[in-house]
Amino acid sequence: MSHGLAVSVPAVRQHVAFLETVHNDPLNHASALYLDRHLLAAAVERYEKLWLPMVESLSTSQHKTLVPPIDVAWVWHLHRLAPLKYAVYCRQRFGNILDPGSSAFRLQSHSTIEDHDDPDCLQTRALWTRKYPDDPFFIATGGLTSFTSGLVEAIVATSERQRTFLWQVSDPHFSDELFLEAAIDRYDKFLRLMGTCGDRNFYVPSYDVDLCWHTHMLASCSTYHEETRIRAGAAVDHDDSVNDRCDDSKLNLSWANTKMLWRQVYGSAEALDAPRTCYRGEPPRWWWFGNRRKGHPEIAEPVVVLDDFVAEDLIKKLLAQLPDESTLDNAITDPQGLLSIVLF
Repeated sequence: MSHGLAVSVPAVRQHVAFLETVHNDPLNHASALYLDRHLLAAAVERYEKLWLPMVESLSTSQHKTLVPPIDVAWVWHLHRLAPLKYAVYCRQRFGNILDPGSSAFRLQSHSTIEDHDDPDCLQTRALWTRKYPDDPFFIATGGLTSFTSGLVEAIVATSERQRTFLWQVSDPHFSDELFLEAAIDRYDKFLRLMGTCGDRNFYVPSYDVDLCWHTHMLASCSTYHEETRIRAGAAVDHDDSVNDRCDDSKLNLSWANTKMLWRQVYGSAEALDAPRTCYRGEPPRWWWFGNRRKGHPEIAEPVVVLDDFVAEDLIKKLLAQLPDESTLDNAITDPQGLLSIVLF
């Protein structure tokens, strides 16, 4: 499919892998990186005072290969999900937009430091140490100080909302190349729909489209502005704060309106609310067990996953984190183990 957007299947997959890493990292134990205000405030402080100034101080070719520590990577990710505000912030502070380059979906974690011996990771840590010899590259979670800035409140709120996004895009279809290629094409149509129908509407995407939308703005804010301006007539903002799903809520009414406009412009052959692309409910309790450390007694209830509702590789990752290491072997030995049942 020829859509001309700077969004690719590998980039979408890297995006999902990034979200999975954040979700399962020990720093996110008990959803701390999602919800702990003190941890997020400390991460914002490191991001604003240390990371962004370091990025800005380097040449474009140098800073586009930097690989941030996980707390900074998560804050940078959340900040870039508001592409218009992010652009204003960068221009006011640094005079230009700071794009992440090839490291848009990369991070370094203290728990997997042995995996980060590639040149980009090593160079990043060396640059950080030279520039900030008194500040550890990986965040120290003990004795966090209270930090306030205009960005903290926005990051705390966005983190709470975005913590469930991975669940919405964890259907096995989101691992299929043809499905993702079609999703990118549908995203292109979604942008063009805005250009055709005007800015008086609040447009709500399906989740396959939303995943591509996020990937586009996260990969390069500068390119995102240019390409959405061409298709929609203006740089497209992204507002994830509209999330009330009551029947008469702005979200539900706008979703119905977006589907109607889609049918009017593209016909009924391909609906915006295609199977496996829509809201799949809030994450079940077991979903959060992935970011709990081994050995914690709160992981103690049976869970059944039916009808290929979760991708097999993701089930393996969840099972591998359980205290009983034999669970994964038993599930694989059972002919239907991975596809039909997960025991916690």
